[in-house]
Parts: sequence; structure tokens; C-alpha cells
Amino acid sequence: GCDFSDPNAPDAPTGKQTGNNYFGFGKPTNAKEEARFIRLASSLCSVEAKYPSLYYLFPKYEHEYLASSVDLNGDGIVSDLDEQPLFALTEDLNKNGRLDPGEDGYDLRDPTRTLNARKKKTLDGEPLSYTSDQRYNEEANDPESYVSSVNTASYEAVDLATLEQIALKPKPIASWTLPYVNRGNDPGEGCDNDATADKPNPNCSKYSLIYADMAETSGDTDAYYRVAFKDTAFFDGREQLVTRALNLDVGMLANNTDESVANGTIEGNTWLTGGNSDVDVAKDGGIVFAFREDAMREDGVARPAGGACTKFSDGGCSDQDALAPEDPAVDPDNGISAKAVNFIPDPARRTHGFRIIDGIDLSRPNQGGFAHYGLTFISDNPTYVQGDFNCHKELGDDSCDDPIEEFNQTLADNDAWNNSGDDAEAIFYGRKGVDTRFADPEEDSWRYSEFLVDAYTVLSDNFCDGSIEDGFIRLPSGNLQTGLQGLKRSSSGSVRQVYGCTNSGVNATSFLNQALPSATNSEGVAITNSVWKRENPADVTSPIQISPNGQPMFLGVGTSEYNSTYLTASERDVFGYKKVVIIPTTDKQTQNAVIIAGLTPSRRLQSYGGLHNFPRLLEFREGKPLSMSGSFLNLKFSSQATSPYDQDSWEPGSQPQDNGGLAILPFYQPPGRNWGYDVALQLTRPGPVSSRLTTVSGARAEFYRELPASDPYVLSLRCASFEGSQVDANASLSGSCP
Repeated sequence: GCDFSDPNAPDAPTGKQTGNNYFGFGKPTNAKEEARFIRLASSLCSVEAKYPSLYYLFPKYEHEYLASSVDLNGDGIVSDLDEQPLFALTEDLNKNGRLDPGEDGYDLRDPTRTLNARKKKTLDGEPLSYTSDQRYNEEANDPESYVSSVNTASYEAVDLATLEQIALKPKPIASWTLPYVNRGNDPGEGCDNDATADKPNPNCSKYSLIYADMAETSGDTDAYYRVAFKDTAFFDGREQLVTRALNLDVGMLANNTDESVANGTIEGNTWLTGGNSDVDVAKDGGIVFAFREDAMREDGVARPAGGACTKFSDGGCSDQDALAPEDPAVDPDNGISAKAVNFIPDPARRTHGFRIIDGIDLSRPNQGGFAHYGLTFISDNPTYVQGDFNCHKELGDDSCDDPIEEFNQTLADNDAWNNSGDDAEAIFYGRKGVDTRFADPEEDSWRYSEFLVDAYTVLSDNFCDGSIEDGFIRLPSGNLQTGLQGLKRSSSGSVRQVYGCTNSGVNATSFLNQALPSATNSEGVAITNSVWKRENPADVTSPIQISPNGQPMFLGVGTSEYNSTYLTASERDVFGYKKVVIIPTTDKQTQNAVIIAGLTPSRRLQSYGGLHNFPRLLEFREGKPLSMSGSFLNLKFSSQATSPYDQDSWEPGSQPQDNGGLAILPFYQPPGRNWGYDVALQLTRPGPVSSRLTTVSGARAEFYRELPASDPYVLSLRCASFEGSQVDANASLSGSCP
């Protein structure tokens, strides 16, 4: 900020300190240091209006369009000089050492005609009022008369009191309608945030938190608040793009948490509605339609028409010039464009979407009937589900470690089954003892849940969002914690303190899962944390400055930009490197849902990943079991999350390589997959989407065969007795009755 006082000075006020100690250089002690301070203060804390155009919307003084009754230019008198100009004064307004068009009396509508030529008189330095409308009176050679004739409005000043009334302000939390939890100074389990710091960390990867100063509205103390909705940002290592995701805390929306939730219900129903199947037209519960206006799908990126590719099978749809891209032609046979199937992760896309958190238990009261609904989430955007989701477990249990299964002999804790031993088949089909709690809504928290989305990605509770600078400050030590500590982001530099991440002992964030800069620049000079130039040189917490070419800028080595290499996908697809850089997951994880989503296409030497990669993954999961039950349905090719699974061919025009038959997968390490169909889907009412994906065919599929009277099944029916008499007295003629 512009408070340049020394927060550590003996006479500094007590309480929260905001001073930057003369922009980090200390109080000037000589003329050179004072000149440096003045330059910084002038550039960073200018007295000029930050957004001058706002004065056109909110005038400070009342005045007419042409005449002025206010000293607008501040020269102490009201004169024609206070009018708004059509022609600029003959002075070097932009101080570039020369008179540009508009500064020497040029007509701003026609730079070839000067004010002298228009007015036929000597330029006297007095500007005329301007208009952007060119329909002025040419015959009268008098633009002022035209302006006066068409504009009769006066401009009324907007005072601070009026601005206060129309300004958008955060609503006092006590007036909120949405659910929230007041956590006081405790950010939550596993979140190592310091509520007493000058700038308390408002983030926690386990919950969606905000940190609010309540003193101005309620006289209360500052506090953490857990909220149901919060927009976040992280790096999707597969898409290689920063993704904004709106967090939805479905535990709060179902009013099913271990905390007291304010506004947990609305008009007697939970925010994630309970539903009612006991009415003539059943009211499905838990339906969420979610779409983002700031996202951009592939079919929303308009390029010039052209190119010879008309069919997906042509393969030529991927051969585009990045500097002159073209949309493929429409297939003349079916009128369909191969546009969305071009194997190119176009940077014009914006893969923003949604993230479901705290979904371990979706149970909640229904509004009537027998059906207990879960979550039906519908979006054309990518969707991420973090942590355990909707597992079979006892009501009130906060863990999926002791699951309820169809039989009392469970598979979850059977090592032979989990390790896919030779007797796995016998174990599966040899289970005995039906567990009556399974899929019973009165005893099992599982609910029928489904996702209809562009792409479905699984995240663990260890997933840490981080910030975009992480990939830069990690160098050269190779340790993010060292970089964060060196920049004094926190006392320890741990991601728990800096970002509120719950992954104990792990210091990796999503922004390390990308093509990081190499360890040295082109001159072989090691890149250190202090080299990167900041937007505000006096503030090491300000963003790293990026050049117009998209490269980070250096500080202390001239004004050059980074011009060396970045790690390639092949260089990053090394087990030891991924183990350090990619976020490691929790020991085990369970998710249960019907997943209806898109995938990316395959082509020669480049697979889409197969069924086992239909749910997308972004973390290091080596040796960690991932249990997924439910059903997988491929709806279409993804139109937004379109990056390829095998990433050896990324740039337009590049072709996939053999790589010894191995895919290049720098963005994740696969888990131990415990996947299977959930038979509970057959024991309850299907969800709204699933029920619409099932249709009864009009074609007959019955085949009849007349069985002989001696057929064992028919004979047993004929031999049956009713009230002591055999149904068919002649049955014995066809065979012996049992």
C-alpha cells in the first residue's frame, strides 16, 4: 500500500501494522535515497485519478455539455477553457517531446484538417467543446451550434453520499440467506491458519472459508466463516490451464455436517432438496443445474472457415497453424463439423467449472414418499469431486473406512481380493450372509447420485490449489517450502500455513504440475527466487511481472525476459520427478456415483486412456487404492476439457510418437483401481437423468415355444393339487408326478 511508515518503529501505533517501511528500503538517509523514495511514491502512489473515465459516469461538478459554470481546470476562474474540447490545445499534452495529432489543433475526426483550417482564424489556444457525433453543421461550419441543438442535458454532480448508496458492498453476514458456519478463530480441522496475523489466511482445502472483519457491521470480532459456495482457482495438470472452479459444499447444502449451520434449511427444505415421490408427479430431489458464463468451450471458439478436413477420421483436423487457425469444414454427408474433435488443447478454451466438496454423506430428510435422493449434478463444464463421496456407510459415520456391502463377508478388508489374487473370483462369488442394511436409507447413508458433465475428475483431500508463482519460486532449491519460506510467506513456508492445505507433510501444489522453467536461464545463470521481477518491486508478495511475450521478467539482470526452455512432457514423465512435484494423495479414497461424461478421442499411437481412465486423475497415486462404484456412461467427446490423455503430441501439427508403446503421462501416477458396478442402483428409484436414459423399445423381443405336456416344468404344474384334488387328473399319463 501507500502507507510507507515503519511498522517496527518505537512510536508505531499498536494493533495491526500496515506500513511498508518506505517501500521496503527504510527511511531515506541521504539525497539519493530520498530521490528513490520520491520516484517510487510518485509512480506507485500517484495523486492522479486511478480511473479517470469514471468522472464521465459520476461527475464531480454540475455542468452543461457545452457551457460550463464550474472551474473544471482549476485555474481559479470560470471561462471557456473549462469547456470540454473538440480540438486539443497546441501543447505537448503527453510530454513526448513533440506535437502529435490532436495537440497542434488537429480536428480529432479528421487529422488532415487543423483548427485553423476549420475556423479560418488564428488559433488562440482556446479549445472548443467536442462531440463524437460527426453530423455537425458542415454548412454553418459550426460544430458548437449542432451540439447545442441536439444536447439539452445537464450533468449533475454525484457526491460521496450518493456513491455510497449505489456502491456494491458485501452484505453483513447476519443478513445472509445462504448457509454458513461461524468458526470464530478456528479455521477448521487440519487447517493451520493464523487468525491473529495481520493478513489471516482465508483458505482451507477441507472447507470453503472466508475471513471477515465484522467490526464495522456488528461490533463482533474478526472470524472465519465456512460457506457453501466459493470460487477458487487451481492448475489442471492434464489441461495445462488454470481452472476456476466454484466450490459447492454439498454437506452444508444437505444440512448434514457435524457443525451448527446457520440457514441450513429454506422454507422447511434443505438447499439440496429432499424430493417427494408421494405425489401424483414425483418431485425429484437434489437436482443442480450449473453453468459458468466465464467458461469457453471448443465449439464456442470462432475461427475463420477453411481447411480441407471434413471428417474426424481424416486426422487432418489437428494440423492447424497456431498463428492462423481455421475451423474445419462441415462434413457434406451429415452436416456435422469435426471442430470439437481436433486433438488440440486450444489455449482459447477456458476450462472453468465446478468442484464438489464434503460429499461423503448426502443423506437428508425427504419431503414425502419412499425415495431418498442424492445429488444429480448437470453441467456442460468440467466437474471435480474432491475427497470421499457418497460411500455406503452407517448414518452418522464420518469415514468410509468401514463400508457397508451387500454381504456380511466384505471385500473391502479382504487382502486376497484387493491384491487380485488367484482366488479373487472365488472370494467374490463365495460371499455369504446378506447385509440388510445395504442401500436401506434408514441405515445406509448412500444415495443414488449422478453426474452429467463435460468431464469428471477425481481429487483427493490432499489436493492443494496453491498459486501461480509456485512453479517459479520452487527454483533453484527444488523445494517449494524453501521458496515460500525465503519469501516470508509464513514462518515455516509449509503449504498448510500459506494455503491452508490439509496435506500434512506434503509441500506440493497444483501449480507445480506444469511445464516449469528449467533450472538455469539461457546464459547458464541459476534462477533464484530473488531474480523474478515483481509488479511492485517493493512488495515481494505482488505478482511476478510477465512480458508481452508471455515470459516472466528478470530483476537485477537488466530488463530482459526469461528466454530459456521449459521442461517437456517427456522430461516430466519420470517417476522420481513426479513423486516430488505432483501432489500425493491420501492413503485410500472412495467415490460412488453414476458418471455420464465426455472423453477425448483416440488416434493412431495416441489412446484416449481406456475405461480405467474415464474418471480423470491429476495426482500421484502410486500404491494408493481408489475405490469407485456405480456406473460409467460415455455421453460424447468433451467439448471443453479436450486435452489429450497421451501428451507426447501437444502442439498443432505434431504427430504422436510410438515411445515404445508407452503413453506420456506427466500429470498423474495411476492408483490401485478397485472399480465395479454398484448393485444398489437396482434397489432404489433411479435418478432423474438415469431414468431418462432408459427407453422401452417398440420392437418385440419375445419368442414363444409351445412346451410338450411331458415337459418337467409343465408336468409339475399339472400335478399340483388344490383342496386335495389334483389339478389335472390325466397328468400321470404324461409321466410320473413328483
